Amino acid sequence: MIYIKNIGGSLFTIFGIMFLFFTFFVYETDCASADSTLPSDYCYRQNITITNNKASDMSYKSIRLTKDTQTLINNNIINNTQNTFSLANPSLNNIEFAFANFNDVSSPLWIVPTNLNSNNSNIYSLYYGTNNHYRDSGIYFEGDSTATVGDSTDLQLTNNFNIIVDINPLNFATICPTTSTDSPVLINKLSGLDGYKINLYCSGGIIYVQSELRGGVGNSSVISQQLGTSYEGQNISIKIEKTSSEVNMYIAGIKVASDPALFSITTNNEPLLIGGTSLKGVVVRNVFLEDNANNLQKVTYTFDRLQETSSGSNQYTYNFYDSIGSNNGIFVKNYDSSGITFLFSNPDSNLVEFVSRVQDVSGSALKDVKVATSTNSFNPLNSVVEPVAQGFRLPEGVTYTIIFGFIGVIFAIGLNMANPNPLFSIIGFLIPISIGAISGFLPMAIFWLFLLIGLGGWGFTNWARNR
Repeated sequence: MIYIKNIGGSLFTIFGIMFLFFTFFVYETDCASADSTLPSDYCYRQNITITNNKASDMSYKSIRLTKDTQTLINNNIINNTQNTFSLANPSLNNIEFAFANFNDVSSPLWIVPTNLNSNNSNIYSLYYGTNNHYRDSGIYFEGDSTATVGDSTDLQLTNNFNIIVDINPLNFATICPTTSTDSPVLINKLSGLDGYKINLYCSGGIIYVQSELRGGVGNSSVISQQLGTSYEGQNISIKIEKTSSEVNMYIAGIKVASDPALFSITTNNEPLLIGGTSLKGVVVRNVFLEDNANNLQKVTYTFDRLQETSSGSNQYTYNFYDSIGSNNGIFVKNYDSSGITFLFSNPDSNLVEFVSRVQDVSGSALKDVKVATSTNSFNPLNSVVEPVAQGFRLPEGVTYTIIFGFIGVIFAIGLNMANPNPLFSIIGFLIPISIGAISGFLPMAIFWLFLLIGLGGWGFTNWARNR
């Protein structure tokens, strides 16, 4: 019996050592990938209070926000080489931001709230993560913007090419009101009987995607397809493929229309237009021109690194860049800031959820394991657990392992007193650990590690007892 007790005591010691080891040493806190849309995946939060003092509501209208980026960089809250932030409203839904190089200390931030009522204020939150990934930005059109690229040979497409435009149609009613018959441009290098164009057109509140390719007198192709309402607020890719014999249209990777086209496109010297004043409620995220015969990209615009070059008289000018060449362009935004006020709070790192990297037995890192406090305001445990966690003032991994581990010990002792069975004690200990993992306070790896150690210890004890 003494031998068995010694074994049990040794196993308990090993269990405690493993508990402390994974608490203090395995957690390697690192901010999450910033292309995530979950606020809980970031390292810092900064609230912005925006007030609309205008006489009318603002729906899907962009707002220009100037901010102290240099201080954020100096405090290591953001990395000045990456565009590391997301933006969410209080309900934790994603909100759009546009043509913003967040780490450029001289460029502002532009956001697009879904609705900001007259004489009212809303609080939005920036979530920062210093890492190697960033949210996909874009240029937003609301009837007052133009984007232009001067003519070059790379833009003069003739045959065997792809034109790809990645967009997010934020709000169909803004793009095409019921009475509208507009044909807002997505991309246009059409002049008379020469060139190419992709546009939307409106009919009875329904949106259609249309492509138009022209190769001189008697040579043209016009195809169109309705844009389904399921694409509202979604990132989608529109692709026009021209081969030596036909034109194909793809929406979200699905071929939706085709037309015979044995002709080549004739060229012109007009600039390339992206969007325009007729386009409203649409983010253009990327534009690609490709040589599909040789599988080569000719022009690439991602709009991730726009730089503000001039501002004043309610007009703002930005440079955007061809990622693979020198076909750079200019984006001009008209914006009246009167009646709009905003206030940034200090960045808050108390309500933070980090991503932890837990080493497995082969030494590789298991990514996207969450640990530390949750920023999900709908989590019912938050109001109880987070004030306790903030009072500890310890590293996040330590704090929550201690809290849920202590509760687990109480459960284990209680069940052991009711039924002196080691298996019940293990179950009792794991109940709060599992709740902590499911709620995002602890990495799931902690639950599985404790489960394996507990069952292994119980099994070894039984084996020793029965020898």
